[in-house]
Amino acid sequence: SILLSANPLPNAAGWHNADVTVTSICSGGAGAVTCPAPLTVSSEGADQLITRIATDSAGNTASASLTLRLDKTPPLVAISSPDNNASSVNPLATFTGTVSDALSGLASVTCNGAIATLAAGGFTCGVTLALGPNTVTVLARDTAGNTATSTLSLTLSPPLTIRFSAPTNLSYLNLSPTTVSGTVSDPAA
Repeated sequence: SILLSANPLPNAAGWHNADVTVTSICSGGAGAVTCPAPLTVSSEGADQLITRIATDSAGNTASASLTLRLDKTPPLVAISSPDNNASSVNPLATFTGTVSDALSGLASVTCNGAIATLAAGGFTCGVTLALGPNTVTVLARDTAGNTATSTLSLTLSPPLTIRFSAPTNLSYLNLSPTTVSGTVSDPAA
């Protein structure tokens, strides 16, 4: 008889993301049993059938098979919006982009840890920005456990403060033109 084992073991979804060594354990038979040497599987693919055959000294054979799913390629991810090194006055920034995985499929996409919404090869997510420069990292993970990231910088600039000193609030002037005066302050300056 022959038993096969794969090392490393697949993840919970049944995928491997690194080369797999298939080892045979043989027993029984008439006389000496020739057991196949370990086999390293490095070709990517879903549902790869691996069959190994043991032979005893009388010429009797026994075979065993196992199925491997191997994906070593990380997903593709790119941020489309906003532009890198842009500025915003809104502390809640929305990020959009493209994401794909050709073999095992996408498992998740996050933006600075926040779960993104996936639709039609794209993602959308919201990130709360801190005042000043921010780094936002979009992390895509496929079902095999491979990851890819896309990073950009976005600066949260405080809005300008405008204070009117004349005319007074709710006053009515029937003058044309009307002179308005006040101050503008830029907290970032």
